[in-house]
Amino acid sequence: MLFGGVRETASDSRVPYLKDVMPIEQVGKYEIEYEAAALPDDGGWAAYVAVFGASDNPAHRNSIMPRERVGVAETFKTEAEALEAALRIGLTMLS
Repeated sequence: MLFGGVRETASDSRVPYLKDVMPIEQVGKYEIEYEAAALPDDGGWAAYVAVFGASDNPAHRNSIMPRERVGVAETFKTEAEALEAALRIGLTMLS
């Protein structure tokens, strides 16, 4: 399930989990969301990043840069490499 949820455990208690939540880096009043996605065709990974600014409404964020793939033709060997590249691009955009 994307963006968290509730998973049944063996003890039948219900516990929240955040297995597939997109990482968010807070930089001042900005938030950088970044993620890696497996590419089924070549076994590599794609990197994605989005940047949001502060809003007067806590339930809404201002999109500074909508979610975009980092280097459309670029693939990464591992998920960790893709996440690092996406965060690096997001931080560069804010500097």
